[in-house]
Amino acid sequence: MTSIGFWRGPVDPTKDKRLNAPFYGVSPAPDGAVWGSSTGYPGAVVRPVPGPNPPSTPLAEHDELPLNAAGVADKGFSPRGFDVDRSGVAWLALASGHLASLDRRKCKAPLRVPHPMGFYGKGADGRIDDPGAGWKGRGMYSTCATRAPLYSEGGKGTISKVVKFQLRPNPLAK
Repeated sequence: MTSIGFWRGPVDPTKDKRLNAPFYGVSPAPDGAVWGSSTGYPGAVVRPVPGPNPPSTPLAEHDELPLNAAGVADKGFSPRGFDVDRSGVAWLALASGHLASLDRRKCKAPLRVPHPMGFYGKGADGRIDDPGAGWKGRGMYSTCATRAPLYSEGGKGTISKVVKFQLRPNPLAK
């Protein structure tokens, strides 16, 4: 858990804290939770848990994108488009031009967000094209676009693209 809302520094687990994290992107997860991306710097993934009496018992996981020792988000910032796959992995398109994922099963301490470089994602949607084809019939789609494409890789004349990410169950799946 990292600092949340207007408070900086470590969160005291014995005290309640107000979470100021409006959602930009929202997606349901297979376990029934509803996740959201919260813009800003560095931005965060939020997973609210309503509890037995939602007005008075809610809790929320708030995972900020990592900052380096100087407090700079050199591995991406400001989540935008958002989706959760059927394994419960959250996928985010970041305003910095990165694609990020959060797999809660791998979290033990501070969050580390793996992502490829050089991608300016504007949205994310998971899709099943062929239910009988296993992982080969599934994918995640995103647009790749920027307000100033001539400054991106490819230079002048570069246009927006729709990109399909094939999500394998493991890197060596055939």
